[in-house]
Amino acid sequence: MKDADGNTLRAMVEAELQQSFQDDRDELRKMTRDGIQAIQDENRRSYNLRKRPARKYEKGDLVALPVTQFGPGIKYRQRFYDPYVVKEILEHDRLSLRKLDDDAEGPSQTTTACSAVKPWVHPGRM
Repeated sequence: MKDADGNTLRAMVEAELQQSFQDDRDELRKMTRDGIQAIQDENRRSYNLRKRPARKYEKGDLVALPVTQFGPGIKYRQRFYDPYVVKEILEHDRLSLRKLDDDAEGPSQTTTACSAVKPWVHPGRM
């Protein structure tokens, strides 16, 4: 059976079914996108609730870098490397650090987050 334009009824029904299927899929995608966005917003709010702002360091400040390599005897080892000097302040609360004493243990230069380091306090001045 054909309509006035010469299209068959079967082709028209198939086109309508395909369009309906595509509309359903688009609606499902939109619902999924909205659900993911809502969960991300909730996670962002709960994360930022307890996050404290990073401490601001200036070029030339002395900082202590924590030891991240663990192994036997960690109970008796120092928890922080000897002082590092802030060489450069990078974006997103990042620091470029250089070791003050080249003979000390730890990497000679590194990049780390401001939240991972703490201000250096000389052990005799506590």
